[in-house]
Amino acid sequence: MTLVDVGVTEEVRALALASAVSGGILARITRVDRGAVVVHGDDGERVVSVAKSMAQRTPPAIGDWVIVDSPRGSLAELLPRRTALVRRGAGKRETSQIVAANIDVVLVLIGLDGDFNLNRVDRYLALVGDSGARPFVLLTKAGLVTDAAEKLGLVRAHAPSVDAAFVDVVLGVHADLPRTLVPLGVTAALVGSSGAGKSTLVNYLVGTTVASTRAVRDRDDRGVHTTSRRELFRIDSGGVVIDTPGMRELGLRAETSLDEAFPEIAAAALRCKFSNCGHATEAGCAVKAAITAGELEAHRLARYRALSLEQLGRASGPRDAIRRKPR
Repeated sequence: MTLVDVGVTEEVRALALASAVSGGILARITRVDRGAVVVHGDDGERVVSVAKSMAQRTPPAIGDWVIVDSPRGSLAELLPRRTALVRRGAGKRETSQIVAANIDVVLVLIGLDGDFNLNRVDRYLALVGDSGARPFVLLTKAGLVTDAAEKLGLVRAHAPSVDAAFVDVVLGVHADLPRTLVPLGVTAALVGSSGAGKSTLVNYLVGTTVASTRAVRDRDDRGVHTTSRRELFRIDSGGVVIDTPGMRELGLRAETSLDEAFPEIAAAALRCKFSNCGHATEAGCAVKAAITAGELEAHRLARYRALSLEQLGRASGPRDAIRRKPR
């Protein structure tokens, strides 16, 4: 593969030309291993080492554009990220983990064979909305159910500003749609629970088996982890996709904005008396007024507040210590 095969753009080439690394080679990270990364450049694939100081300061991520010190076989510079999909790290400590960098679209896969959950959709949309990439919800395994259109309607009503569709690449239901979302020069990341069909979709788009697949468990329709690491693949439409492990724990960072997942609430909140209104019992809350007037759905605010309180529990200071700020 060459740089074109891994999604290089003129913007990236310009960043590389401005690099202070003399004689460095432009490449893209296609896999991250402990202490080293696999990169692709115009001279093909190679494994390069990552200095401990760089790994601690700014850990390289799948999708990053980098400058490689070819003689030393090491990573010399990490180019600025255009977008980044970041989740809260596992565990009790508030840490961040970059899932993928420099992505254009995030395909949010929700399986229709038992994985369907509108609350999970909210979490993924909040995660994606904070990344700078565009979300697209794909309801997978549509050929296994009879209510795919009904479930799609629920998603569209729940998140009207987000594109969504149902597909089944195994049984041929709208199977060509995913290719149209990742044309030449576009990088997509696939996210979803284990068993949602990410690896199946990757294999279909690449045109050969590059990711392992396993059936979901009969007892609860939940998947088992088949992808254990993130990896970037070129697909037959010319674009590239990043497969990610299933996320059993999808915690939002304290600083994640919920505006993209709840755009109607964000719009109404601009009219609230206080700029940091919690949309609960505050005077002059335009969001509560909109619900009373029938302009907003009460269940959407309930979900918004639940996620906000979850985030606030990770931030410093209790909620009652927050002083309201008049506009």
